[in-house]
Amino acid sequence: MAHVRTQIRNAITASLMGLTTTKDNVKASRINPERDLPSLSVYTVDEDNELETMGSVRSEKRELEVIIEVNVLAGDGFDDEVDLICQEVEEQLAGDTSLKIKNGGLLHDLYINRTQISLDQDSGEKHGMAKISYFAEYHVNENDLSTVN
Repeated sequence: MAHVRTQIRNAITASLMGLTTTKDNVKASRINPERDLPSLSVYTVDEDNELETMGSVRSEKRELEVIIEVNVLAGDGFDDEVDLICQEVEEQLAGDTSLKIKNGGLLHDLYINRTQISLDQDSGEKHGMAKISYFAEYHVNENDLSTVN
């Protein structure tokens, strides 16, 4: 079975499918050169680990940073479109209780950390982007990184 990080990335991607503005244009990858806009990319960047128990098999609490990248074609109303998509993403993830371990999901907690909005004017077409950073808390044993505790 896949690493829990991979499972989390895929679960969040599945949760974001079918949003009003981005529809099914969601990928579990930061590399998506041939994307239709608007789109979402879901990827992970950093993870902090903390030992919870000692012994022959130690359990770990992990805090994974998950990025939801919003990409739009920039023009008039770019800020409004980015804000709308961010709102759809945030409301969906806040309301999706199936991601939580108490409901059979992978996560003990999922919460937004920050949002960064930018405009890429270097390419031929202007693209707007928002990076929504979430912290996803999960627990594993050090000798089984494909199963959550």
